[in-house]
Order: sequence, then C-alpha cells, then structure tokens
Amino acid sequence: MSRGRGGTSGRGAGRGSGRGRGANALPAGLSFEDMIAASQARDPAPLYPRFPDLPVLANVSDKERQICKYQMGFVERLKKSPYYLVDTTKTNSINQVPRYSDRYKVVSSKLPTG
Repeated sequence: MSRGRGGTSGRGAGRGSGRGRGANALPAGLSFEDMIAASQARDPAPLYPRFPDLPVLANVSDKERQICKYQMGFVERLKKSPYYLVDTTKTNSINQVPRYSDRYKVVSSKLPTG
C-alpha cells in the first residue's frame, strides 16, 4: 500500500480526479449558451450610489482671514509660552518589547521653536 501521490493505490483516485461529473458539467438540460443568455438578460447593478450635491465653497472674506490670523497667532503664543508642556516620556514604555530598530530612532525632545 503506497501512501505517495502517484498511482491509483490508496483511497480515492488522487486530488481533483474524483468520480462522476467533471468540474465544468452543467445540470441536465442546460447548456453554456443558456447560462450566457441568462447572465446578459439582467440589468447591471449600479457601481456606487449617487453622491449628494455638495455646497460650492465661496470666496474667503476679509473678516474670515482676520479671524484665521488671530487664531494662528494665539496658537503660536501658546506654544512659545513657558506653560506649554511637552511630554518626553513614552506612554507604553513598561509593556513595550524592546526592538532592534529602537536603537536607530531619532528622538526629538526639544521644545518647538517658532
């Protein structure tokens, strides 16, 4: 009794060559032409639903530009203040597995400069 792949010994007749109909056999009374005609008779489904109409972006007014300028200046002043803290510790340093690539990571712990 051979347990190898070749020959017809053992159970079955090998992989993919079972008994009965082949892989391309269709049910009785049905031909490939019938299958093609049935698949072409259906309307194709739409690929994507229709997108809603998005509003058109209007031009930015002078008032909005001024507000943006004040907001950006406020953020810069906060970053330059002595009360702006930068967390230099790693959050998961206790449970983190040391990795070989950690030796080559560039760590920048400086305060942002403006």
